[in-house]
Amino acid sequence: MTELPPQVSIGLVIWNGRQYLPACLKSVLAQKSINSEIIAIDNNSTDGSFEYLQTEFPQLKIIRNRVNRGFAGGHNQAIALSRGRFYLALNQDTVLEPDYLQVLISFLEKNPKAGSAQGKIKRLTNGEKTNNIDSLGLQLHTSGQVTDWGEVEDDQGQFSGILEIFGPSGTLPAYRKQALEATALIDSSGRKEYFDEDFFAYKEDIDLAFRLRLNGWSSFCLTDAVAFHNRSVRGEGAVARGNLAIANQRQAKSKFSRRLSFSNHHFVYLKNLPNLLRWRFWPQRTWYEIKMWGYALLKEPFLIPEMFKICRLWPKMMRKRRQIMSRRVITPEALARWFV
Repeated sequence: MTELPPQVSIGLVIWNGRQYLPACLKSVLAQKSINSEIIAIDNNSTDGSFEYLQTEFPQLKIIRNRVNRGFAGGHNQAIALSRGRFYLALNQDTVLEPDYLQVLISFLEKNPKAGSAQGKIKRLTNGEKTNNIDSLGLQLHTSGQVTDWGEVEDDQGQFSGILEIFGPSGTLPAYRKQALEATALIDSSGRKEYFDEDFFAYKEDIDLAFRLRLNGWSSFCLTDAVAFHNRSVRGEGAVARGNLAIANQRQAKSKFSRRLSFSNHHFVYLKNLPNLLRWRFWPQRTWYEIKMWGYALLKEPFLIPEMFKICRLWPKMMRKRRQIMSRRVITPEALARWFV
């Protein structure tokens, strides 16, 4: 008898996540009524993650990279190997409720124009599940900032049902493979990049959400699907509390994450923002950029190489922009409604 292909492929990209793997994989293997495969990509961990997977979960398809290829490169490997019609990008520091996948995949099966979906993600603190919202999806601001919708709010049922969002957070998004194929970037060798590997990590979820929206795919948060995330750096609603809160929050982040976030923020908009919206949001974006670059020069001079990196990769990003815009099927007005 021919084996049926899995309904959903689960891609787990690991980097020194040994402490999270038992709870994460236990929750994934307990998912209800889903025919799935799990592809684990270890990005050259040094904490025993790969050996743990080999010993405790030999049934998984496990690949070990000789170098750390980042979130983007690791998931691109897994997507290329996947056989399911849908793809779940699994973060190592998450725990899923038993029906998380069932709710998402059932919805995507019934709604062919939906390219992506996520559940209601709550905070996991010291291994304990909380009622504090981590993300309901990506929220765009006219300044260019992107936040997690609902972040730090206590879940009192104020967000319920099926909610259309701009795009899913990279924490636990489910994608339709057809949508990923339709929006993949083609590199100079002809290879497909579903997540942009120039990003390595951070904000690659925003970039993909833009490409999916521009190509006409919708996205939803299904609040009946619940999962928990041990976020290493918490936003704590800093954007809503002003510049000082944002500055204080940044100090809790590693220099590595701040470097990538700085350059990737600019790459997102270089590639994906239609010119009409570039002019419409020019005052808000210019003021934010002045503050961002000024703060970087005065307080975070280690970002100066990232400024040169932005200039160096500008032509490459513009080539990617031409690919993206050649596939755009929605109007700038349709995109503008997602900015607040």
